[in-house]
Amino acid sequence: MRPPTRSDVRVAAATAAIVGTILCMINGSYRAGNVSGIGLNYLVPLLVSLVSRLVGA
Repeated sequence: MRPPTRSDVRVAAATAAIVGTILCMINGSYRAGNVSGIGLNYLVPLLVSLVSRLVGA
């Protein structure tokens, strides 16, 4: 597996922003103010997107 480039991180962050926001709306975690739930809604898609770009490259 190669080290991530800025482009990889940028694409993964954009993907995480979109998917994380959708997950927050579906799960309703933004209403409860659950910081750890909101963080995981963005962290998991970021890691999945980044790892899949690095392994698939």
